[in-house]
Amino acid sequence: MTPNDCDYRDPITSFVPPQIPRLVYVDSGGSPCFCDDEDIVYLHFCSSPHIAAGDIRLSKLDDTYTAGKVNHNDPDENMPCVTLKGGIYYLDLFGVTCGFDSTSNPGSSDPVYALIGRFPAASLEVRTNDIRLTDSPTGLPACTKVSGLEEDNFKPANRLIAFNPFYLPLCATIKFSNNDKYVCGKPIYDHENDNVNVYLDLQLLPGFSEVKAGDIRLNKVVC
Repeated sequence: MTPNDCDYRDPITSFVPPQIPRLVYVDSGGSPCFCDDEDIVYLHFCSSPHIAAGDIRLSKLDDTYTAGKVNHNDPDENMPCVTLKGGIYYLDLFGVTCGFDSTSNPGSSDPVYALIGRFPAASLEVRTNDIRLTDSPTGLPACTKVSGLEEDNFKPANRLIAFNPFYLPLCATIKFSNNDKYVCGKPIYDHENDNVNVYLDLQLLPGFSEVKAGDIRLNKVVC
């Protein structure tokens, strides 16, 4: 996010029960019961064991259904999903000291990844099938899977959020646009509203805050 984005400084809020982020995948690839390079990984926000409208694809389904928010009648809506262990991690490339560095200048923020299919220890290596949530240092694009001898494979990464398999925001928070929709006094993620976006808030600020430079939007914005 940069100050030039139309949703910069929009109000955002944390997910609250029963809408709690989970890391899941649809087991449609060639290796049953294992998240392989053909399987799509999602952030899932309800307790249903099926992909729902409003979930976030972390990589593209195909050239038509790209990474971002699942919409009604998309081919993956209602597909059965499986909970994953893993987490949101970053490569500590730009810090003078250890810690996540986030700026509005492209190429000067630490790259962020979804590491999937293993216990979310404080530090892990990026591995094949992990997913870039931002561009890599050399420009490998966000929303693509790490593979082979690519330059970010096997790099050590530090944890921001754990899914074990339950959501544990340790150094960052997943939030959504606050559209003033409440149920029983709790803010509700309204997936049918195109103006409601999902963000990785790269500070541990539970509750209400605003979109800041360096935060990561996880779906295509409609302004």
